[in-house]
Amino acid sequence: MNVVIHEDALRELREANEWYADQGVPAKGRELIRLVDERIAEVGRAPESFPRDPKRSWARRARILRWPFSLVFTISDPETVVVLAIAHGKRRPGYWAKRRRPR
Repeated sequence: MNVVIHEDALRELREANEWYADQGVPAKGRELIRLVDERIAEVGRAPESFPRDPKRSWARRARILRWPFSLVFTISDPETVVVLAIAHGKRRPGYWAKRRRPR
């Protein structure tokens, strides 16, 4: 399955990486990027295996294990997954919902 990453999701990952670098732990930012890449590959292989978002059933979540982040994605058609956000679990719930493309 094709995986498309929304430009704002890429920005979120970049900002998280920069935050860890600013905290003096750039290795943590690199580790986060590696884990996000792995999770994106898993989502691409089996998107329907991930749970739906409890408040927005059209979206699914793939937690980044041991991190406070999740990939929020939607299956836009039978061949494409769109990652809408790399969302921090404790900040602004649902802010990414406006990124959904209308059907």
